[in-house]
Amino acid sequence: MYYCIRFSPKIRQALIEHTMKDPSKECGGFVYGKVWRTENGVMCDIDAIYYEDKKGTNNRFVFTPSYIRNGRKAAWKLEGMEFMGTYHSHGEYPARFSKEDRESLQAYFGRGKVTLIYSPKHKHLIGEFMDMDGKSYKAKLLSKK
Repeated sequence: MYYCIRFSPKIRQALIEHTMKDPSKECGGFVYGKVWRTENGVMCDIDAIYYEDKKGTNNRFVFTPSYIRNGRKAAWKLEGMEFMGTYHSHGEYPARFSKEDRESLQAYFGRGKVTLIYSPKHKHLIGEFMDMDGKSYKAKLLSKK
């Protein structure tokens, strides 16, 4: 089974620019779009992002309850899109998913969601999909026009 996350160069650039505002601190935001299953896997199109000027420490970012509420409210204004998950930066560290990253995605956002991590220092973006079985799967990132 494959997992793919697609987004336009414009959305990718907006996400990266957000993380580069203060590359030494972690930050995060929300992604919106659509997900669908095929015979062979899961596809997710990211068509919008939402973020606020909130920063974490050099090795941690926390999505507060009020930030999560605001992120979910933003989805209501986006016709034909749903709340798909989150992204966050890893500041000075490589883009790797930790156990904490996966646990917070499942605890706060549920299954059937995506998460992306960007490392400003290493200029690397990765993604995972938390499927309905509660497991995280590495996703291939693709550009869409």
